[in-house]
Amino acid sequence: MKPTILTPAILMAATLFAATAAHAQSASATSAWPPGPSAQAYPPGPSGQAGATAQTTNVNVVNAPTVQVGNEVTVKEPVRTPLYVQKSWNITPGSMNVSSAKVDAPSGTRMVIETVSMVCSSSTPQAVGAAVFKNGLSFAVVSLYPQPVAWDTASFSSEVAQVHLLVDDSISLTVQRATQNGSSTCAVTVSGYTTPLP
Repeated sequence: MKPTILTPAILMAATLFAATAAHAQSASATSAWPPGPSAQAYPPGPSGQAGATAQTTNVNVVNAPTVQVGNEVTVKEPVRTPLYVQKSWNITPGSMNVSSAKVDAPSGTRMVIETVSMVCSSSTPQAVGAAVFKNGLSFAVVSLYPQPVAWDTASFSSEVAQVHLLVDDSISLTVQRATQNGSSTCAVTVSGYTTPLP
C-alpha cells in the first residue's frame, strides 16, 4: 500500500471541516432549551456540575428591631351603689296636698335616678298625682298623673316613669289630689344608683 501524502489543500480542507463541525455541535448544545442530557445545563453549576443541584444559602437576620406595645389604657367604671328611697304621706279629709319631702344625695356622691314611681289609694274616687322638683326650677322635672282606677267605692292610682336624673345635691317629692274628699295614702319611690363625685 502506498503512503498517502497530505497536500496543503487537503490539510486546509480537513481543518475547516473539523472546525465547522465543532462549531455546529457547540451552537446546538448551548442554544437548546431546556438543555438535553448531552448538553451542558444553563446556567452551569460550579465545576461543571448540572444546574439542577440545589444550592443552600443560610440567611442570618441581625439588628432586628424589638417591638413593644406600651401605654395600655385601663378604663375603670366608677363604683355604683344601688339607690332606693321611698317617701309616703297620708292626706287627710279637707286637704288636697301635703308638704314636700326632701331626698339628699349621700355626702360625696352623685345620685343617678333612673325610675320614679308612685302609688296612691283613696277612700273616694279621685285623681292623685306626684311630682319631682329640683332646686332653682319653677316647675317639676318629673310629673306623674295617672288615670285613677275605681275600686269599689274607692280608687287606686299608680304610674312608673323611666328617667335619667343626675343629682349632686337634692330633690323634693310631693303628692296632690283633685278634691278634698275622704283620705288618701300615697308613696313615691326613686331608684337608681350613686357614684362618687367626679
